[in-house]
Amino acid sequence: MNYIIADHKCGIFLSARIVDCINKTNNNLFKYKILKKYHSGLFYKNKFSRNNYNKFYTFLISKNEIQNYFLKKTNYLFSLNLKENQKNLAIIRNPKEIIISGYLFHLKTNEKWCVTKGGDYYEDWYNQFKNEDLMKYKKYIEFGKTFSNETFYQSKLKQLNQIDGIIYEMQNVSYITLSGLKRVCENPNIKKIKFENLVFDYDNTIDELLDYFEFNSVKKKLFKTLFKKYSLNNSEYKKKNINHITNLENKRNRFQDYWNLEIEKKFNENYPNLMKICGY
Repeated sequence: MNYIIADHKCGIFLSARIVDCINKTNNNLFKYKILKKYHSGLFYKNKFSRNNYNKFYTFLISKNEIQNYFLKKTNYLFSLNLKENQKNLAIIRNPKEIIISGYLFHLKTNEKWCVTKGGDYYEDWYNQFKNEDLMKYKKYIEFGKTFSNETFYQSKLKQLNQIDGIIYEMQNVSYITLSGLKRVCENPNIKKIKFENLVFDYDNTIDELLDYFEFNSVKKKLFKTLFKKYSLNNSEYKKKNINHITNLENKRNRFQDYWNLEIEKKFNENYPNLMKICGY
């Protein structure tokens, strides 16, 4: 089993598209379309819960339904029990951009946990996590339950000025993401691709990704054809995902428009050496 790993504000939607295009490329496009329809029925027939995709595809592989299947992991923290003989790739991002993107996104999103008093950050994801991981990372799961415990998270951000709001984001939702990011970047069994390079050095980065998965020239060509419409440089793709994208202009180092010395001080207090660990 191979994984593409991403997290909140770190290419989570892009990773799903990468996974889909890799699976289409690896398993024959026509066959994949047929299997996808069949699997949809099999999914409900076997009573898998809506969010239990990892177990679902593991089940399919055990039944020899599909070969060379890749899965998406949507949380850095729960992606660390990987085997050395797997091909595992993580999309990482500048930690400061993660904070700013999270802050801007949470000001406008309508995600239930963010706009509902008592909302649980992980509510829709529990079924994707192994029981051992739920116990191991219990403190983060419990922390996620506090974001909207008295006042819902979005309301809290809107009550604060921009500087205090960014610091609040840094110390709450982004704390979970960045804690996981640090562990991913320290894991030698995970290949890292920078989110920024998928925007500003697209061709070379896609080639690097496909070389890692040992795609030949035929597979590379098919993948690139399939994935082209999902590029972050594709204006149509950005329009369709406008509710999730916070940097529509693809501005380099966008975080600098919001960052100041007070925020930098808090960042260094909370995440010493993180920029260096992540290669930024």
